[in-house]
Amino acid sequence: MWQVRPLPVSGHDAPAVRLFLDRARAADPATARQDPDIAAVAGLCASLDGLPLAIELAAARLPGTTVSELAGNLRDRFGLLTVGRRAGGRHRSLRAVVDWSYEQLTAGQQHLFGQLAVFHGSFDAAAASAVADGPGDPAAVTRLLLHLADRSLVTAEPDGDTTRYRLLETLRGYGLERLTERGQLDEARARHARWAADLVAQAERGLCGAAEASWAGTLERYFGDLRAAHAWMCGQDPELGLRMSAQLHWYALWRCHCEVYRWADASTAAAAGSRSPFYAEALASASFGAVYRGDLEAAGLAARGALAAAQGLAPVGARRPLEALAEVATFRGELADAVDLYIRAYDLSIGHGDYLDAAWDAVGAAAAYAYGDRPDDATRFADQASAAAEQSRSPSALALVAWVRGEIAAGSRPAQARRHLQQAVALATSAGSRFVGGLSRVSLATLDARHGDTAVALAHYERAIREWQQAGAWTPLWVTLRTLVDLLARAGAWADAAALYGAVTAASSGAPPFGADADRLRQSAALLGQHLTGTDFRFHAGNGEQMDGGQVIEFALKAIARAATKT
Repeated sequence: MWQVRPLPVSGHDAPAVRLFLDRARAADPATARQDPDIAAVAGLCASLDGLPLAIELAAARLPGTTVSELAGNLRDRFGLLTVGRRAGGRHRSLRAVVDWSYEQLTAGQQHLFGQLAVFHGSFDAAAASAVADGPGDPAAVTRLLLHLADRSLVTAEPDGDTTRYRLLETLRGYGLERLTERGQLDEARARHARWAADLVAQAERGLCGAAEASWAGTLERYFGDLRAAHAWMCGQDPELGLRMSAQLHWYALWRCHCEVYRWADASTAAAAGSRSPFYAEALASASFGAVYRGDLEAAGLAARGALAAAQGLAPVGARRPLEALAEVATFRGELADAVDLYIRAYDLSIGHGDYLDAAWDAVGAAAAYAYGDRPDDATRFADQASAAAEQSRSPSALALVAWVRGEIAAGSRPAQARRHLQQAVALATSAGSRFVGGLSRVSLATLDARHGDTAVALAHYERAIREWQQAGAWTPLWVTLRTLVDLLARAGAWADAAALYGAVTAASSGAPPFGADADRLRQSAALLGQHLTGTDFRFHAGNGEQMDGGQVIEFALKAIARAATKT
């Protein structure tokens, strides 16, 4: 037996691309005189799973359509890809060849094949067993799964000690059609949603400890399935959607995953007024999302609603709403309120044995004290945060403690601050914590701008800006850009610094500057005033004020590149 795998699709000279172009030229000789859009062809071939027959049938359609139009119509791939040059037998259409393969299966194999179509990515045998509606014996499901793999209706790839399975998109679409015909689609999606919710519940516990990175990787691997399951929950089981959103809080926070925060928005809207204990937590998580998107007004509204929803529940139910309120207060510069809220949350967390939350709360209080120029109080809470983080064994929590120690030491002990911040970056990187890694790189960049190597500082800024941009985390992004103004001004990039100054002072989202952040901006403006005429400063700043968010990021990255060539 010779197993025919899908053709590789990536690269200018990929076999799938070559096949498509060859068949397209055969179908329409005029195509040979045109320069093909290789990226579009590769994308179409990828959507066709690299299946040679599907590629041939698609290419044969070109005299009457375009590559882009073909790609846009693939939802109806079985109706579109028919009657190619091989017009006889089972190769007369894509549907005919899949029909032929499907009809070779036993009834049990056909049934499992349909159930597996609800997965949006790869899955293991345990996940297949959880979603399957049939034999309760996982071993029986595995046997059927292996038969499907033998017949190439399911692909199987080793992944460490386990095997992961996947349906090609073409076969998945076919399986969903079969489920719909049998009236089984809704039940299959319900089982898929319950499996996803149970996976998240297990992951929540794992994300709070030493296995954080491993569980985060599991959620990343199943992210497409989690997205689909949550969308189903919002329409069919809002209470389950609340639970999932609440239990994804740490995953969304450590990885700056704004989409997951949006799920919390959707869940709380779908289950408005619920008395579930997860309602307050999901609403608080939605508040965190609004904070990092830069909408402090929406964040405050959600946080206050979460605290109200927690009334009448167990006392610890108020902990997450208090944390959300504390975040809003911190970014508004209301540091005394932030300290009070974080301490109240810390008392609830530590009393309940939730060491990860306790570490977060103590770090928040320490940072607020540090920004309020109370280093002794800040150090005291950093010590409490360290004790809680050690108990949790969460790498992100340990990284966060190292970050706040760096922030406390930055003003008076730069060498010690650098050691703390470098440790924070290393720990955050090991855990894949984009949030703590970003905070720490910005702090290192600010430190290097004042006491170290400008080129190193610029590199830190570039990476942090790109990561905040990818995450859609506008509040920390605006803070980063404000501190970049200071570095550009110190590096002699007067025009770029003035334009970025205009952009950050005109920003309508994010948090307003306060404390040392505001002081740096004032000092930067004064420094620019010494090197630019009033007319030049207003001209460049005015240009910055006209930029939208995407333009500001693009400008900042170019300014970093220009400054790097001069260092």
